[in-house]
Amino acid sequence: MTTADRLTLIVDWSAASSPGPARPTKDRCWTAASGDVAPRYHRTRAACVAYLLETLRAHSGPALLGFDFPLAHPSFQGEPVLPAGRDLAEMLAVRITDSGDDSNNRFEVAAAINHEICDRFGLDHGPFWGFVGPSGVRPPAGLTATRPACPIPEFRACELELIERGLRPQSAWKLAYPASVGSQTLTGMARLHSILTDAALADRCRVWPFEEPLGREDEIVIAEVWLGLFEFDREPYLSMEHAEIRDARQVMATRDAQAQSAVSRQSKSEGAILGEATIRSDP
Repeated sequence: MTTADRLTLIVDWSAASSPGPARPTKDRCWTAASGDVAPRYHRTRAACVAYLLETLRAHSGPALLGFDFPLAHPSFQGEPVLPAGRDLAEMLAVRITDSGDDSNNRFEVAAAINHEICDRFGLDHGPFWGFVGPSGVRPPAGLTATRPACPIPEFRACELELIERGLRPQSAWKLAYPASVGSQTLTGMARLHSILTDAALADRCRVWPFEEPLGREDEIVIAEVWLGLFEFDREPYLSMEHAEIRDARQVMATRDAQAQSAVSRQSKSEGAILGEATIRSDP
């Protein structure tokens, strides 16, 4: 896939449990597309996905759709703990209930998956952890508020690469508290399924790095990005609309950087972060 005439569309996802305010704020969904002079704010996940579907349907050429959450989880004992890529999206679309007002059952689903993982590997505790809820409400059985003693790795190989460079990715098992990447993956992959199965887009979609190129000029590559890879506290991001919001600056900077990136045929059971090789190759 070349970068010529490609639509680049980057998504800063949110796992919030209620709609964002009318006034743009942090910790909600933000997007940046080719040609945008400022990022777009979406109050709910449903509104964000509706915009993505509309934008992708209207673009007849190649596209890169980047989400800032993992498309897979760490492996354990040489095998995947959960499905990855398209298969993970399909699994979670059946199990996650994500309403138009962002209320969802992600903690209950994570607790159930923990039970299944424990049964499969003979463990006392599953890898998903973290919980937020109304005062006095405890986590569902099988889920702990803090990280349990679980031998399943916290990070994937691609995240360990970032850590070695002094960066601070969060674990796909972490469901709550700042940077709750695990909740973003659960809700995000469930919503991604609606894009992968959309009547107008399904034949065009490839989930990188799990699937081979489709050999068509209007291919939509769906990939994982990490918004901390690229410098965002500089111009033009400090002077754009919504510059006071870090999420807004990050999504625009990532769009500009990924607009020039190529997508390889690389395949890993744990997935990969698009653009990660950029920092690995630095002296």
